[in-house]
Amino acid sequence: MLDISTSLTLPAARPEPYLHLDNRALLICNGSRCVMIPAGRFPWVVETFNLVADERRATRRQGDHALGGFLTTDAVVLFAGYRESLISVTLEPSAFDRLRQTLAR
Repeated sequence: MLDISTSLTLPAARPEPYLHLDNRALLICNGSRCVMIPAGRFPWVVETFNLVADERRATRRQGDHALGGFLTTDAVVLFAGYRESLISVTLEPSAFDRLRQTLAR
């Protein structure tokens, strides 16, 4: 148990952009900011990502939260967050397909 005299400082660095998916949430991080989408919203995420894949673009909202993306000639751009403070990341098409397949399970 930590007491009042305990102090710990560790060096840390900003991560590279990433997406992390597990059974609790999808995290989308652009390197400086992250958005967490809880598992309860996965059906909405799946629908949105399917629209991106099928129609080459999508912008969807649930309350103040937005999620969407678009296809370019060689990448998939995804965006997420509050309407006033969205983040975006770029994925290779194969990584986007793998994300969609994993979410569909």
